[in-house]
Amino acid sequence: MATVSQQPPVTGPPQNRHPHRSKILVPVIVLAVLAILIIIVATASGGGGPYRARVIGHTVLNPALVAVRVQVTNTGTTAGTPQITITVSGPGGANTSSDVVTPDSPVRAGQTVVVNDAITVTGGAAHLTQFSASTG
Repeated sequence: MATVSQQPPVTGPPQNRHPHRSKILVPVIVLAVLAILIIIVATASGGGGPYRARVIGHTVLNPALVAVRVQVTNTGTTAGTPQITITVSGPGGANTSSDVVTPDSPVRAGQTVVVNDAITVTGGAAHLTQFSASTG
């Protein structure tokens, strides 16, 4: 005949009623943070677009300063204010400088605007040969 022994009662904090709560809560928090970041990025970039940008001219103002003209077109269906990154550099990428500019007012769908910027270039601007513009 088998003997039955009695176990002492379990002591300590009460057992978690929802053992999967933490497994569900962590992904929900991660998704919420990602959604907030996406909203912040969309708001910071001015929305609208997509946009197409190209350098249409430049003038060396002095040995350390170059003025750049960029044409920006909203190729999308919604107005917005793009952030335009203008990059200038010399032969082989020497003395690269860049700046981020935005138009003074939102760019309507299908509209083309010209944005001007003056960029300081270390090492002198007179030899600059490469100019580019991008939106993001």
